[in-house]
Amino acid sequence: WQNRLPPDYPDYLDFFPVEGRGVGCFVLRDFQPGETVLQEEPMFTRPPPAAAQKHWTADFAEAFKQIRADLAAPGMGATEVKLYASEGMFRNALGYATSSPPVKEEILKLWHPALNSAHPLVAIAGRLAQLCVLKVGACKAADVQELQRAILAIEMNLFAGGHLFKLFSRVNHSCYPNVVFTASKDEWKLKALRPIHCGDEVLHCYLGEQLLMSTEYRRWNLWRSKCFRCICELCLQTSDPMRDIPCRPCADEVRALSCRRWNVIHKPVVWRRVSPSTEAVQVGFFKAGDSFETTGHSSGWWVEMEQSAGGGWVLTDGRHLGFGKLCEPVEPHIDEGEGEDAPLCAAWDMYRTICFRSTPVVQPSFPAAISRGLVSEFQLPARLLTDPASLDVPYARFEGDHWRCPKCGREERDEDLLALERELSRMAEHTFYSPEMVKAPMKIGKSSDRIAMIHAEFLSDALSLAEVVVAVLGHRHWTAQWARILFTDVVGSLRHFGHTAGPLFMEPLRDLCFLWDWLESLSLAQRPGCWLHARIERFSGPSHLYDGLDADEVLRWREELRRRHDGEAPP
Repeated sequence: WQNRLPPDYPDYLDFFPVEGRGVGCFVLRDFQPGETVLQEEPMFTRPPPAAAQKHWTADFAEAFKQIRADLAAPGMGATEVKLYASEGMFRNALGYATSSPPVKEEILKLWHPALNSAHPLVAIAGRLAQLCVLKVGACKAADVQELQRAILAIEMNLFAGGHLFKLFSRVNHSCYPNVVFTASKDEWKLKALRPIHCGDEVLHCYLGEQLLMSTEYRRWNLWRSKCFRCICELCLQTSDPMRDIPCRPCADEVRALSCRRWNVIHKPVVWRRVSPSTEAVQVGFFKAGDSFETTGHSSGWWVEMEQSAGGGWVLTDGRHLGFGKLCEPVEPHIDEGEGEDAPLCAAWDMYRTICFRSTPVVQPSFPAAISRGLVSEFQLPARLLTDPASLDVPYARFEGDHWRCPKCGREERDEDLLALERELSRMAEHTFYSPEMVKAPMKIGKSSDRIAMIHAEFLSDALSLAEVVVAVLGHRHWTAQWARILFTDVVGSLRHFGHTAGPLFMEPLRDLCFLWDWLESLSLAQRPGCWLHARIERFSGPSHLYDGLDADEVLRWREELRRRHDGEAPP
């Protein structure tokens, strides 16, 4: 492995084998957060799409479409999913073939899977190398196996912007990295995210925003695109905060609290108090067998009485005080709009209004791949879904093969719910992370390039999927957060290009704050500003854009976003 290292590197670095990760890059001195750990210029830049187009003949394109392999990760068994050659891999081949001999030598020193590996990318790279040698003039003199290795080496080690580096490209991956890649016009750096001590390995995250997916999907994406299974400290944890869902037993109890009529079952009496606290003044009592009416409002296990009945608050459950249940609802409360034929969560309705304000609204449709009956079976109470920041119901954490509630300790092991969550996760990855784009009729300045915008029907389907996701998995699951990222990005883009006429809405401001809080709760290596700094700037326009909304509420959300934005600039 020593022969594969670059000929020279800074004296504060060293390289050693690391079990399960090949060769690691280690520092021989301390670094503070924000300090530059490495800085270098690219040794190779992949050709842009335009450079590849002249080689893209009809004959070549037809043969290229046939390059595919079965996509089955270790432990998955056979699947019907196919992995296809990408246009980027073709540009890898073209860039390597036209590089100088010293650059070619350095590229082939970078890690890549062995040519006898069973990973489908290896077979795809081999078939693509054969096609390029046969059909592309720039590649005709290349050795097929050498070109195959080069395609893989570039694909495994490429940085944003299509660059390869002698040192950066040798830094191992972690989902909990200690450096972050930054790029400006003529500077490329790895900067410390947190204190790095002498003897620590330098670790960089290969995933970009895909880091904000569940452990299962992070590992899957790394295996699919980089040919390794991640064993970092984050992926080896037994719990996964990305898959938090509301605790359904606790949600049912909260739903019961909205019941309007209650019977007292505790003997001899339960007290009516002036506020929801056992320390509050007593203003009356109910005997066992009495009934009372409430406003439907609650605070914890306290319910508020109607003013016509004297007002005050009554504690319905005293198990945490050693008394057991004190009252029970006269009949189970059913949220308005529940049932199989009822509309789903309306949390995204305002985005539908914003996005289709100046175009015909595409009628929403239920996702075809999902059983409406199964969704109805696991649909959360509607009142729980109106406020994404609501803490009325605790969220259960995924642990191994089930969810566990930190409040009541109950476990959720329903196999149908787990299967539904995985199917919604699969659909969310394909939808929210990879929106379907079309070329808009408008152009940017004097450029001949038309702006790429999201297809209207795709966006409508994405909104429908988001409604199902939140109705079943709640607001804190990673799939719901990815929907939130997509829709705030769309609204920010519409505002940036002047597409919206009239005022903006509160939802993007509220959702950016909620995303910030969620990211902060995950305890990732990167601060929330890494993901949200530029997004917040899109909504920092003049206040008249929010005319017609509650001025105090708009001011509160904007000041909250500004405080976070100004207090945490990205590296």
